[in-house]
Amino acid sequence: MSFELTLCDDPSGDPRVARPGEITAIGQAVPSALLLLIHGYNNDVDEANAAYDAFERLQRQLSGQPAYAPGTAVARVFWPAGSHVWQFMAAIRRVPAVGAVLAESLAGIARLQQRPLFVSVVAHSLGCRLAMETIRAIRQQGPSLVVFDRLVFFAGAQATVQLQSPPDSRQLRQGWDAVIKGGVRSLYSPADDVLSLAFPLGSTMAGHGEPKLPTALGHDYWALPTRPADLGQAENRGAGHSDYWGWRTQTAASNGRFAAQEARRFLDLAQAQREMPSRYAPDRTLEQREQERRELAQREAASRLAFGS
Repeated sequence: MSFELTLCDDPSGDPRVARPGEITAIGQAVPSALLLLIHGYNNDVDEANAAYDAFERLQRQLSGQPAYAPGTAVARVFWPAGSHVWQFMAAIRRVPAVGAVLAESLAGIARLQQRPLFVSVVAHSLGCRLAMETIRAIRQQGPSLVVFDRLVFFAGAQATVQLQSPPDSRQLRQGWDAVIKGGVRSLYSPADDVLSLAFPLGSTMAGHGEPKLPTALGHDYWALPTRPADLGQAENRGAGHSDYWGWRTQTAASNGRFAAQEARRFLDLAQAQREMPSRYAPDRTLEQREQERRELAQREAASRLAFGS
């Protein structure tokens, strides 16, 4: 079952913490884990719902069951991502504030449950940056009941320079290393014109400490050794920027299905997630991170052989 987690009344307005009724509904429904679906830039509620509907429809097809993620509650996140193309600069400047209110909303759910809240994410485009800003805010809160498990990024409009080591001033890499427990799977496409052209220019024009002409995580394979060890990557061959959720009829059976399969496999949606807490230790050693990196590389190789990407 899907629930709504609404952080705005207007796609161009200021963010706010989710309504108490939404927090209560989700908190009462979460058996052990919460999956966040996070839309990207320039999406209103109807457009975001169309994307979420398509993703969940593909997941049901893949699972063969109406409940495609046993043991997991699904929250559809709606955030103020702008409603016009020309509002990108304002949207990217707003993302840190939205991340803070999403972090507080998740903390509210965890407080209601009075136990750890295990969170996984599927995010698209600028929604990937929102996920990272939320993680940064969770880290800054200090000890938290909110635990981020695994994240899947579709066409991530997230500057790689902000995730490399040594970290940049936004401290997104510190949040990644401290908060994310199960790693990140990034699906990318060199055919994505939005990330190759509009994103670098928009980030530069946004100012406020945003990097100049950055490379987007979702545009190509990130090969530099400064990337996180627990980052896995897979090419969604030929995908345009809107071809990941599966709502586009022309590419739903190819790019949309590939993205859905990758998300399902990496998030382990076929398994009830009641056993999630046993996967975690307080900190992972460098050796453990390196082992995880090797395992992710093996999965990438298998994915390339299976899907020809």
